[in-house]
Amino acid sequence: MLARALRYACIALLVGPGAALAASPDYEEPDEDWVWEDGNDLQDGTTEDGFYRPRARPGYEWVEGRYENGAWVPNDYRPATAAPGMIWEPGFRGPDGYFVTGFWRPAERPGYVWVPATRGPGGYRQGYWRPVDVRDNAVWEDGYWTPTGVWIDGIWRERARPGFVWVPGHWSWGRWMPGHWRPLRGRSGQAWLAGYWGPGGWVEGYWRPSARRGYWWRPGRWEPGGVWIAGDWIGGRRPVRIHSRPRPVRQMVIERRPHRSYWQDGRRQDRPRPAPRPGRQPRPGRPPRPGGHR
Repeated sequence: MLARALRYACIALLVGPGAALAASPDYEEPDEDWVWEDGNDLQDGTTEDGFYRPRARPGYEWVEGRYENGAWVPNDYRPATAAPGMIWEPGFRGPDGYFVTGFWRPAERPGYVWVPATRGPGGYRQGYWRPVDVRDNAVWEDGYWTPTGVWIDGIWRERARPGFVWVPGHWSWGRWMPGHWRPLRGRSGQAWLAGYWGPGGWVEGYWRPSARRGYWWRPGRWEPGGVWIAGDWIGGRRPVRIHSRPRPVRQMVIERRPHRSYWQDGRRQDRPRPAPRPGRQPRPGRPPRPGGHR
């Protein structure tokens, strides 16, 4: 099978948090201290919606969006120290409304070419390393960063697998949930545990009970240093959350729309008041509402 021969590479780099769990994606909300950042109405007519970000990142500083030499520089968690010989790839607002932290990458990599980040109709696509060679009947899946700063290299996978469908990777809570093969048919009372790339190569997915009395399931995860901890049943009750759950992103975007920063001539400006409707005049003695910004 092609998957058995695919190459695995995992580089433990503590230069920046990345995107997700490598396997057994954590479909539950991370217990994170989220803070909301209001969006921006830019001077070219572009609108940037608000988003959630972690309140703090050790070793990073939050820098507000701004114009530099006429070009818009989005918000970002910038590293406090430089990494010689490395290039910083900035973070961005994920499609689910949670901030994706940037990372350091080497300037060059033998056998690969760096594809810069792009923004299009389908949303923002993070930059990635693409192999120079091409393989027949195989598809390249981009690499990604885990929340603990471990780089998981991209892989070649089969175009099709009998009895399975490929579930594309996606952003969730600012983390990359990698794609995986899922059986076409489900099993009653069972949950599918997605396959992943481990130290010994590709580890096939498998079925597990969807619930177990007196236990809760802790998903697999990468620990700092590139150590993979497999998912397992933990006896007792699930730990109590420390932080409150954030409000839905869509609701926040709508409610905080009047608070988006308004930019003109490279500066944050007072938001212009809407023109009065034809035939209607403001009530005597009641001044119009002033515009405002963050």
